[in-house]
Amino acid sequence: MCYTEHTMRTAIAIDFGGTFLKGAIVREDGTILEREQRPTESAKGADTVLANLVQLIVDLRAKAPESIGVGLGVPAPINHRDGVAATFPNVSLPDNFPIREYISQRCELPVVVHNDANAAVLGEAWIGAAHGVTDVLMLTLGTGIGGGVISNSVLIQGADGLGAELGHMRLRMDGPACGAGVSGCLEALASAPAVVRMAQETLDATITDSRQVYDRAKMGDDGALQIWRDIGVVLGVAIGNYINIFNPRVVLLGGNMSDALEFILPSLCDTARATCYPALYKACTITRAKLGNDAGILGAAHSVFTTLV
Repeated sequence: MCYTEHTMRTAIAIDFGGTFLKGAIVREDGTILEREQRPTESAKGADTVLANLVQLIVDLRAKAPESIGVGLGVPAPINHRDGVAATFPNVSLPDNFPIREYISQRCELPVVVHNDANAAVLGEAWIGAAHGVTDVLMLTLGTGIGGGVISNSVLIQGADGLGAELGHMRLRMDGPACGAGVSGCLEALASAPAVVRMAQETLDATITDSRQVYDRAKMGDDGALQIWRDIGVVLGVAIGNYINIFNPRVVLLGGNMSDALEFILPSLCDTARATCYPALYKACTITRAKLGNDAGILGAAHSVFTTLV
């Protein structure tokens, strides 16, 4: 199907994950017209990953040749000025890779690149759970923990676009290391691999996926429920500090682990309340993100429409 008859602008949006490349054709009103998904195949090396990414964009553009650009959310800190990714902790691409230039040259379209968590918070602020809110903080909970902050309607990116790496707030000077090698950070202590590690130590050494711990909790397993409560405490300490620093009106929690929020939120909210100034906590709502796996795609598309005017 070709979408050239639509009067609204369209963009090609990509959520670049460590396991899958998820792409879409998105209309300017937020309507997703077409979806495609391909394996990232990171284990096969950088050439394969990049070939898969370029081919996905080419195939989507064939269906919407009038698209004005490509929005790309990547699992890496990004320098927003030059589109260079500092490092890819979970994907086999080189450090300091000029991904914006690489994709733009091969696809012959302008490219807007964001860190994937920044793309997600942009999507939620556009048409999701934070629509109309000027001050938003979002954590994406999964294999890693990403973060994005919008303050006074402006995405906080820092001097080089590498700011708001909320998952790497260090909470302990020792402890396990995250994929980027930071020991004792939020990601190392409260991500899906952390849940698996805790479950292997306390429940069953054969557990390999945080979903198994979620399923056990659903069945009332006390040990599994305690793991999620412990995760909530760790997240609550971090979020309480974020509330102190950023004074958001909304804190959104998304990502693949968000199904477990029913078990996480009670201890998370209690801990956050005890961690931050009472007035700041009272002025903030902690809630689940709305757009699910579409948040990053929609945020990447929105960045195209707002940047390429």
